[in-house]
Amino acid sequence: MTMQSGETRIRIVREYLGSIEDPQVRCVCFLLSRKTDDREICRQLKIRMKQLRDIKNRIADELLEAGIELRRTNNHNEQKELQK
Repeated sequence: MTMQSGETRIRIVREYLGSIEDPQVRCVCFLLSRKTDDREICRQLKIRMKQLRDIKNRIADELLEAGIELRRTNNHNEQKELQK
């Protein structure tokens, strides 16, 4: 199994970011790219943690649909990803 190249991942993410129409999702992506922690994102956007989790799950699903391959780190992390 080959890993997806960094250039391919960057291209897919840029295309995905350019296609986001929901301003709240776009803002969450921006804040995540700045390594803002979840509590601060909730505070800034005046949303609850559950809503942020839903947005992050939506982003993850849409990135997978766009062609992002999950990185392989270890079996424990893979198991957690599969359980979501």
